[in-house]
Amino acid sequence: KFNTCRFAFFSEYGLRAKIRRRAELEASLAGSFIHYVLEKTAADVAALPSGNPWRSITKENIKGIASVHIEEYANSALGGLSDKTPRFVYLFKRLETQVFLMLEGMVEEFSVSLFRPVCFEKDLSDGSPVFFEYGGEKIPLYGRIDRVDMWENGGKKYVRVIDYKTGAKKFDYTDVEYGLGIQLLLYLFALAAGDESIIPA
Repeated sequence: KFNTCRFAFFSEYGLRAKIRRRAELEASLAGSFIHYVLEKTAADVAALPSGNPWRSITKENIKGIASVHIEEYANSALGGLSDKTPRFVYLFKRLETQVFLMLEGMVEEFSVSLFRPVCFEKDLSDGSPVFFEYGGEKIPLYGRIDRVDMWENGGKKYVRVIDYKTGAKKFDYTDVEYGLGIQLLLYLFALAAGDESIIPA
């Protein structure tokens, strides 16, 4: 390499220059952290002594609840942050901010909605498996729903499913027509399968 390009040799072995990496955590770690905090926080809110705590809780209160579970996750799953690099701590704090924004959005939404979260991390393989028929064949449906919301009215259960995304996702009806972007629709119909009281919302 010295004969090929002396400057490249000097940069690599003298300066030890490296390509700058984007500041990001592995998607699996980010996903598990977000799901953990949202599920635990929502469970604590649901247990509050109020008829519909989601309509009365403040953003400050829910951030306080979430902070407890953020610390729990950091200690139990990551062994704390004291021995982590500044870059890792920065990324973790950025994820923490994203979780707070998600929870604030939930507070705003449920404060004016009749729906309430009733289930988190719903595994469709639990209990009776769901099958779809295609071409004379039965195809099992597997998956995990991040959150299930429900509104009960007149003996009917209106249900919607939520999938958490850290990035932007735009719904396009054209994708549905061509069999793309139908994950949430499949999950919704799977929940309603075999239960006439459930109405996809």
